Amino acid sequence: MASLSSTSSRPGVQYPYGPVGVARALQDNSQTPPTPTLFSKEFSLADRVALVTGANSGLGLESALALVEAGARAVYCVDIAAEPSPEWTKVKEFASRMQGTGGEGRLEYISASVCDQVLSVNLKGVLYAAQAAGKQMVRFNSPGSIILMASVLGSVACKLEEPGSLSYAVAKGGVLQMARSLAVELAPKGIRVNSISPAFTRTNMITGILDVPGGEDALAKFTPMGRVGESHELRGAVTWLASDASSFCTGSDVFACMKALESIIVFTAEVSTKHPPADQTGESNMLRIRGSFCVIRSIGTISFHRACMSSTSSVKSSAHYPYGPVGVARALQDTSQTPAPTLFSKEFSLADRVALVTGANSGLGLESALALIEAGARAVYCVDIAAEPSPEWTKVKEFASRMQGTGGEGRLEYISASVCDQERLLKIGESIGDKEGRLDICVASAGIIGNGAQGLEVTADAFDQVLSVNLKGVLYTAQAAGKQMVRFNSPGSIILMASVLGSVACMLTEPGSTPYSVAKVGVLQMTRSLACELASKGIRVNSISPGFMRTNMISGILGISSAEAALGKFGPMGRIGEPHELRGVVTWLASDASSFCTGSDIFVTGGHQAW
Repeated sequence: MASLSSTSSRPGVQYPYGPVGVARALQDNSQTPPTPTLFSKEFSLADRVALVTGANSGLGLESALALVEAGARAVYCVDIAAEPSPEWTKVKEFASRMQGTGGEGRLEYISASVCDQVLSVNLKGVLYAAQAAGKQMVRFNSPGSIILMASVLGSVACKLEEPGSLSYAVAKGGVLQMARSLAVELAPKGIRVNSISPAFTRTNMITGILDVPGGEDALAKFTPMGRVGESHELRGAVTWLASDASSFCTGSDVFACMKALESIIVFTAEVSTKHPPADQTGESNMLRIRGSFCVIRSIGTISFHRACMSSTSSVKSSAHYPYGPVGVARALQDTSQTPAPTLFSKEFSLADRVALVTGANSGLGLESALALIEAGARAVYCVDIAAEPSPEWTKVKEFASRMQGTGGEGRLEYISASVCDQERLLKIGESIGDKEGRLDICVASAGIIGNGAQGLEVTADAFDQVLSVNLKGVLYTAQAAGKQMVRFNSPGSIILMASVLGSVACMLTEPGSTPYSVAKVGVLQMTRSLACELASKGIRVNSISPGFMRTNMISGILGISSAEAALGKFGPMGRIGEPHELRGVVTWLASDASSFCTGSDIFVTGGHQAW
């Protein structure tokens, strides 16, 4: 175990409001009913301040309103126009009417000049904006989050020959690497850097294409769901990355599309190629608070030609929620005197939904189950191989039952079963459907690490065991849930637990990780394939790739002297993750807040994959 030696160690994440999730459940002995903290604490942006560029319309304005609904005190909106648009003015008035109902923030408009060259705006401008925000985060010695708006075209080539996208794609590819590099550089300062890659989304940038006959059809064909995205469908990703709920996520790119903090600074549009003046970089008194959050979205000019827009398919309808429009669309229509925020009460809410979570007797599975309860799920069925639930699970079940009446109305149920038994899992799924009349959410979290033999020494039996649980078991779980989603003709979300070791090789030679890594990379491709197959049925499939987390799976390694410090060195944050740091991403992927996200893998690794 010489490879585990280390001389540095950093503490795990500490929140000012105390423990959350399972850790809180195990410690809580109060006589008063506990209340859920997922939205009121981890996702909350209460008293934070934001600067959003490009916020006169589109994704920038959508982001600004989402931050207000999440509790931000003030959002400063920067754009090129000398005066705010009628749309912005309407949203500002809507936000002011939310005060007293949960949205206490205000919108302010600032006019600033921009550059219109694709590389200058989309690449250089992104760096300059990140510098402007990052320097203030360092100045105030506070943790922060920088979010760079990339694009799916930074990862895959556009199939349209016209309009040409070379310059745009080159710039967005650069943004992806910029996010990874900045994540590594800034992690020691407590600053997280991630990117979001939207697909074609209905904004002013592509209105010229959408207005061409057949144009929307052509764009919609690039995604398995068969439609373009709506700008409000990025509200969830922006809010998750802005908040403490993503505290172990850095150097990641979030595909908020259908692909096969304390103070907040948000840059979401054209940014000048010159370094911003001091009064736009946080030098003013409004930013003299404890932390920062920066979202950078830079937009270049796209030209187009009508000839390339021929299409024979019909466009599928955009996302429609049973509770009506949200975000900017709602603000433009709403005439009530006291509108209330919907971000947590509607888009993130899992009210009345039913979930199946495997590997939920402890660790990441149990943490996910409790998060779903706090988000409003009616029932969460926890499947694990143990004949009886663990004392930890029993304590969490009792904690969840005490939350009823305070916002957590759901219940936990335990089922003993092996995920390797396909027939048994299918029957479990069917019985849940029979009893509940629905099954909306699946989290396939069961997994084993194996006996630790190195690749040249792994026996056939040992290899089969790991593949049976970590690969076949994941498929069987997805089948059990997916068949019920199809049975009830209802949209659903399937979340498969992968691993960072499915994307990068483990630098530890002992214990060996070859079987585990092989199984996890299979989960990644399973996610993409199922996403394409099930999109037409309204079922989304995504994966999560955690880094090294403090769970029973690696408890043997953590028991070795200096092992935890050694594992922490694999990521720029310099520590391992805590199980509760997956609560946010699980909730986002399970909810309507991720309605335009399928076939994506979300890294929550402390930046392990970035270097």
